[in-house]
Amino acid sequence: MPMQKLARIDLTRRESQIMEIVHRRRSATVEEIRAELPDAPSPSSVRKLLDIMIERRLLGREYDGPRFVYFPTAKLEDASRSALKQLVRTFFNDSPGSAMAALMDADVQDAFQRSKGAATTPLYGTDPRLVDGQIFEITRDGGGGFLVGGPCPPGATTSACLPIPGALGRLVTVLTALDRQQLVDPTCAPLLP
Repeated sequence: MPMQKLARIDLTRRESQIMEIVHRRRSATVEEIRAELPDAPSPSSVRKLLDIMIERRLLGREYDGPRFVYFPTAKLEDASRSALKQLVRTFFNDSPGSAMAALMDADVQDAFQRSKGAATTPLYGTDPRLVDGQIFEITRDGGGGFLVGGPCPPGATTSACLPIPGALGRLVTVLTALDRQQLVDPTCAPLLP
């Protein structure tokens, strides 16, 4: 079934959660979706939601052995382009140059330089994944990369928690907003592997 370019539409909270799961996994069964949903409804309720999302052309479905597999209908290329345009429009006043300048900020470049040759990937802030938070891994083709987590607790020493420089904090704010946008825009496929 060919993938379609979709217009931006509003999703319910549960539809957003399902879209995030299916986009991230690239395809999923009802049980795989239920396993990742918070306060998961019954299998029949999930199937009904998936049927509605198929009618709205948000998802497609294929029969795979004893069960159906659901997949996003937007092309990755279209979704990525849509997400980036929205990111530039929302956070950089519709200026691609401003977006590039943010990525070239001295704090960001310094973090890349510090990571080159490091034995482990540097972590700025704390690792909130232990309590169901998120962490961003930022890398580039030329080498180097770093992780940015949650803010350091008050009074933490720099040996225990490397403070998040201003530009990295702003970059994480933009990435977090982009991540949330993907949940409500069916044309946005996950940009993270």
